[in-house]
Amino acid sequence: MKSLHIGILSYSEQKSRIFAIAKGEIKPSPDNPKIWFTSWEALNHVLSTKNMELIKTITKHKPSSIRELAKLAHRQESNVARDIKKLEKYKIIKLSKAGRTKKPTFPYSEIVTKQIFSGSPSHA
Repeated sequence: MKSLHIGILSYSEQKSRIFAIAKGEIKPSPDNPKIWFTSWEALNHVLSTKNMELIKTITKHKPSSIRELAKLAHRQESNVARDIKKLEKYKIIKLSKAGRTKKPTFPYSEIVTKQIFSGSPSHA
């Protein structure tokens, strides 16, 4: 499996970074973050304690549907579906169709977060 790399960088710094990459001034390494957040608070909104529990449940039990995941997590199906949709939006969880149901999977072995500071060598 592979690692999910998540970066923390302000919006203006993200924009500057994108332009620097486009100009060839920065060459991102393969382990560079693929998902970016503007703050730890924004990241915590997506990777909340409840959402991390869903990820752990998916990894451990490999549920065949969101309904089964909700039962395993002892949560309302509608709430789990909402949280899974958010995680899918950020490509943290993948949903695959299995008939009329959607099977959630976590295709990573770990989540790695990296705070990027302006002018730091890891800004690349």
